[in-house]
Amino acid sequence: MKITSFQCHLIYEEAVSKLATSYGPAISVRPHVLLELRTEDGHVGYGEASPLPRFTGETADSVKLILEKEFLPAVLGANHMDFAAIHSRISCLPGNHTAKCCLDMALHDLAGQAIGQPVYNLLGGAFRDSVPLTRPLGILPIDEAVRQANHWVSLGFRTLKMKVGESVDADIARVRAVREAVGGDIHIRIDANQGYRVCEAIRLARGLEGVGIEYFEQPVAAWDLEGLAEVRRATGLAVAADESLQSLGGALELARRRAVDVFIIKLIKLGGLFQARKVAAVAEAAGIDLVVVSPFETHLGAAAGVHFAFAMPLCQRAQELSIFLVKPHRQGCQLTGKNGSLDRPTAPGLGVDGGAVLAGAEDTTPLALPGGV
Repeated sequence: MKITSFQCHLIYEEAVSKLATSYGPAISVRPHVLLELRTEDGHVGYGEASPLPRFTGETADSVKLILEKEFLPAVLGANHMDFAAIHSRISCLPGNHTAKCCLDMALHDLAGQAIGQPVYNLLGGAFRDSVPLTRPLGILPIDEAVRQANHWVSLGFRTLKMKVGESVDADIARVRAVREAVGGDIHIRIDANQGYRVCEAIRLARGLEGVGIEYFEQPVAAWDLEGLAEVRRATGLAVAADESLQSLGGALELARRRAVDVFIIKLIKLGGLFQARKVAAVAEAAGIDLVVVSPFETHLGAAAGVHFAFAMPLCQRAQELSIFLVKPHRQGCQLTGKNGSLDRPTAPGLGVDGGAVLAGAEDTTPLALPGGV
């Protein structure tokens, strides 16, 4: 089936996760680009781009422009199943990974709809029947952090991710207080979002000895791969790369340096599922785990990460798919779960009706978008 038409929509919605991080305070409203991709026989697939400008350098406006003026005209007339050929066509412009992800997502949704199969069956099939979720906590006063941690644990979540990176001593105190409150059976991972220098990250890790930290995500600047490796060597703590992992080549270099134990998979950084599968192959060869993070997407965008997590054997840890915690129910979404986990989807494609997401988009267009992640 040939791709015959497309349409891009720019919508604004209340942010899924409102977390204070080392980047700054929470952002209340976020833009999303939703793509409709149609074939000659009437099938339609939907994709989403929810940009993180500080990660990829893209904004919603730039993504929409690149899609409409460059990528989508280049794929008109292509067979919707020719993933490699289509990715080759759009490789004419380097970077622009969020725009590429949006198109890649729509292609996978379209293919799944056309053959009546969930997207994970396009990725090798389901490896598991459920996916546990983690609940992120922002940089908060200790009392509020403890209250929120206890709340989410009471709802069945067995893994918490705590934002750090503002103050070593304050972070140590807050993480220790949460550990004391929730007990030793709950996994706690920490994420500095590049907030520390190497010496500070090492001091934090040593200050948390005995607390039981699952892993330390992006403790230092994205460019400092040797710094990641040094934190790992000096502390014995598992280290995860998020901002440092933005391409297949980046994954290979992280593996070569033995810098990390976990790859954080954000599809918008890598260009979608097609490229993320290649990163997963590098991870498998290097003995590195995978954790999918979808912090701000709507149900549509986050669903692509859900299918990846179900299909990839290395996604053994709790995954961070925030929308399904904050808004578990939405018109057109057939992904369900309970007790801190998502059930294996059975609907064709991504399992989310992009048309319903568009129809139910909140009218929250801001006069001026704030800066931020």
